[in-house]
Amino acid sequence: MRAARCVSWLLGICVLTPPSTKLGAQSTVAVGGAPICPAGRAPSTDSAIVTVTVNAGTAWNSRKYSDTERQLILNYADAIRQHFVMPKSLGAVPTLAEWTHVAWGSEPTHYSAVSGRLVLVVKPNGRLREAFWQEVPFSTPLATAFYRATIEADTAHDFEGMPVAEARTVDDTLVVQLRTTENPSPATDLPLMRAQVVSYIAATPPTVLKRGPLYYPTSLTYSRVTNEGEMQVVVGSDGRAIMPASQITRLEWRDFVSTMRRAVEGSVYHPATSNGCAVPSVIVQPFSFTIRDSR
Repeated sequence: MRAARCVSWLLGICVLTPPSTKLGAQSTVAVGGAPICPAGRAPSTDSAIVTVTVNAGTAWNSRKYSDTERQLILNYADAIRQHFVMPKSLGAVPTLAEWTHVAWGSEPTHYSAVSGRLVLVVKPNGRLREAFWQEVPFSTPLATAFYRATIEADTAHDFEGMPVAEARTVDDTLVVQLRTTENPSPATDLPLMRAQVVSYIAATPPTVLKRGPLYYPTSLTYSRVTNEGEMQVVVGSDGRAIMPASQITRLEWRDFVSTMRRAVEGSVYHPATSNGCAVPSVIVQPFSFTIRDSR
């Protein structure tokens, strides 16, 4: 009996919209090179004033949150919001072609510069053990301000004694989401700030022309673990992934980091287009790794 390694690209192309934005003034930063246009053409752009909200994540890896657990996360989100100080600007963020996307464990969102997921590892008493970004916004000032507000809320003991359905004796993992949406729900979205964002108006999304090779890590062959992963990939106007700007946004086993990154780096894409120009864009790329017996 032989062990068969089974890996697959679950290629969901959900293009996102990064803003090139300042609250009041705009600055465009090229990611993956400037748009590539025929003579006399330029990409179409759009700008919008959007509301950034705080929402409860829907899952952490294979665990899906119940309504009660999501209400607990919203309580944490509201405590963080009380300490949040809006940055003077979103800083240097890329202008990309994007559409509303749904990543694993989150509600639909649109603009990458102001979208993200912050993971809170909390002790049984509700206090913070650690916090880290699962999906970091492209806006560094926003990410910094929100993380700082989280630490300040914990320091002020605002997390202590949060109401829970049942007492715990071990740490819990909660996901707080930042997102933008046209129709935020008053019951689940807490307004955080307003921001101006800009994006390319895309005529076509990026598509995969050639997938990079994907391998099951040999070091894990005998442990036989299954892993579900996801990457937020910035596809340049040249059709190649911009690895420094791309990030792994879901991963249950660290051993799969290298193989996921190598697969994306080796892929070739048809870039998104805008008014006849090739433009940078973002896609959400899921992965699935399994190993099973075969005869």
